[in-house]
Amino acid sequence: MNLPQIDQWVNTGTLRWIGGLRTYGQRLQFYLGMMNTTTLMLVLYETSPAISSRFPSVLAWLGFVAVILVPAIIAIDYVIMHPSQITYDQHQNGHENRSPNFRETMENQRKLTELQDQIEMLREEVNDESI
Repeated sequence: MNLPQIDQWVNTGTLRWIGGLRTYGQRLQFYLGMMNTTTLMLVLYETSPAISSRFPSVLAWLGFVAVILVPAIIAIDYVIMHPSQITYDQHQNGHENRSPNFRETMENQRKLTELQDQIEMLREEVNDESI
């Protein structure tokens, strides 16, 4: 995507605050999500005859969710979502002026190009002198 992004107009300090708020909001969601999921599983057990007839107790149902469903979801996340997120993050970090590593890499690339040009000039001088 080539949509304009806010880092062109807003200073780094403000962006750092926005990113921090987002990060801590996401971390909070993890804990709230655990409570919400547990509550949802309890409600689902009590209101769904298909589930309550297959599991003798709420604890058996919660055990099934914890031992079977949660690891399956984690595996899907690990196999599909994690590599996708890393690829996207690397793409985003590749934008100029966002990543110190990117800036250093570009500076090193510039220096290498200069060195290659100098080596080529020296080779030409040596070839000229040998003729």
